[in-house]
Amino acid sequence: MKRVAVDQAFERLNRAEAAFSAMIESTCFPTFMRSWSDFLQAVGAVYTKLERGSKSNGANIAWYGSIKHIRKTDSLLRYLHHARDVDLHGLSEVAEHDPGGWGIRGGGRYIFNGIIGPGGSLTVRHLSGPPPEEVTVLPHPKLIAVVDDRFGTAFPVPSSHLGETLTDASPKAVAALALAYLRAVLLEAQDRVVDG
Repeated sequence: MKRVAVDQAFERLNRAEAAFSAMIESTCFPTFMRSWSDFLQAVGAVYTKLERGSKSNGANIAWYGSIKHIRKTDSLLRYLHHARDVDLHGLSEVAEHDPGGWGIRGGGRYIFNGIIGPGGSLTVRHLSGPPPEEVTVLPHPKLIAVVDDRFGTAFPVPSSHLGETLTDASPKAVAALALAYLRAVLLEAQDRVVDG
């Protein structure tokens, strides 16, 4: 494995982690979508760097072949791969805005009324006690099946990862699992460096 490839793959993983942090901190759906797109692109680049760096010897070619096989057969990793392709090359959406939730900070009693979502509203009427310190409408993105035009196939929201059933298929949970997996793969790649 070429050291430069591993170094560049770690740099792309850092970009994916930064996009993940931005996803968690996002307060509106468009900001979330920019972060999700950045995450998908950075994850795809990790694989590209590893593939290019593995061509230095037969053992590394075989090792990357096993990583590529996992990516093709694992529900979560396959989904991210095709979501990235659709995001980069297609016209379909890779997530949707589900009417979100709300958060309130502070004491008192309130009545909530309205529809949360694009074009919706949330009305908070203060009944008694101290007024709210903060009322926030939170984006609630959800993954959707992605249709990769190259294959004419819909790839469903992931249901498992590395043989374990997913109990949470939210973008944030899926991204967290992908980051943990890729960090482990890159540590393996680091151990395979043969060119100093």
